[in-house]
Amino acid sequence: MAAVSAIDRVLGAVPDARLKGGWYLGTCPAHQDDHPSLGFREMDDGWVAFKCRSRGCSRDQVVAALGLTIADIGPERPESPTNGHAPGSRAVPRYTCKYEIRSPGGELVAVHHRQEFVDGRKSFTWNQADGRVGLGGTPVTDIPLYRSETL
Repeated sequence: MAAVSAIDRVLGAVPDARLKGGWYLGTCPAHQDDHPSLGFREMDDGWVAFKCRSRGCSRDQVVAALGLTIADIGPERPESPTNGHAPGSRAVPRYTCKYEIRSPGGELVAVHHRQEFVDGRKSFTWNQADGRVGLGGTPVTDIPLYRSETL
């Protein structure tokens, strides 16, 4: 029996997905979504990339809402002497940095989290000042620059 690809696992969890311009579009499971706002596609390395175009839901939020794990959205990798993990397993991402973004008056506007994986990949997510995931529709270009309140 052939192994199921990561994109096939995601497609099985997003029944309304339709291919459009190289990306699949479907309703985002991480929030109430009346119109398809979740874009996803398989990348060259076999991992599935996600983009919520409505609320900026993070990959982790989307994956959890789909009932999948991070291991489900990537290819199986053979054991190597350098990674220290069993065949097919994935290291759990860990936050290595968080950047508090403040208004010129010093009020917390958002928090930018940087995740680093054992294999060197990195992921970045946003939280609103109240802790909600994403930027709530605020364009990134409207967020102040990191530490600009100190200028």
